[in-house]
Amino acid sequence: KEYEFLESLISYILTCKHADGFKKIHISAPNITQETERIDLWVRDEDYAIIFENKACNAQDQDAQICRYIEKTKNHDYKDEQIFVIYLPPTNEKEPSNQSWGNYKDTYANRYVNLSFKEDVIPWLENAILPNIRQKDIYFQSAISQYVDYLRGIFNLRKDHNQLNMETNKLIAERYNLNQCESDLQRVGVLDEKLQEMDNLRTQIDNLRKEYRMQIFSKLSNRAKEDFPEYYELFR
Repeated sequence: KEYEFLESLISYILTCKHADGFKKIHISAPNITQETERIDLWVRDEDYAIIFENKACNAQDQDAQICRYIEKTKNHDYKDEQIFVIYLPPTNEKEPSNQSWGNYKDTYANRYVNLSFKEDVIPWLENAILPNIRQKDIYFQSAISQYVDYLRGIFNLRKDHNQLNMETNKLIAERYNLNQCESDLQRVGVLDEKLQEMDNLRTQIDNLRKEYRMQIFSKLSNRAKEDFPEYYELFR
C-alpha cells in the first residue's frame, strides 16, 4: 500500500490513544508536505487535514502557533470538523500551551492527540513498523532501526544505559550514605545539598578558567605588540 505508514499511525492512535475522533479519517490520496505554511508536517486529503507539530527538541510553543496553523488550514477550504492536530513532544507531560490553542482548544478536544516520542513513537515504530517492513526494503529497515536506537539513546532506554544508570545510582547512594537516611525526604535533602556544592564548585572552576584565559590572551597580546607593532595598533 502506498500510504501504509500513515495508515499504521492512524491505527495506533485509534487503538492505543482511544482518540475516536480520528475514525473519520479515511486515507485516499493525501498530499503530504513539510514546512509548507511553516507547518512541520501537513497531510491534506479530500475530506480531512492533519496538522503535525513536532516538539522533539522540547521547543516552546510560538505565539498562537496551533491557532494560526488551524486558520491557515481553514483557508484551504477545510472546516473545523475536518481538521486534526497531532502534537509530538519528547514526553507526554508536555502539552500545547493555552495561548498556542487560542480559542480552539475545546473545539478540537476530540480531534487532537498527544503522541510523545518516548511513550508513543518508539513503541509504534518497534511494534507496528519494524516487524512489518518487507525483507527487500533493507535500507528502510536499517534507517528505522537506527532512528529507534537514536531515540532510545536520548531517553536512556537502551539496555546498556539501564544497567549503567542502576550502577551509577548505587554508587551515588553509597557515596552519600543515602541508605542510612530515615526517609526519602531526608535523601532529597542530602542530594539537594550535594547539587548546591557542585554548582558552587562549577562556578569556581569557571572563574578560574576565565583567569587562565585572560593570562593567555595577555601573553599573546604582548607578543603581538612586540612582533607586529603596526598591526597591533590597528586591531588592539
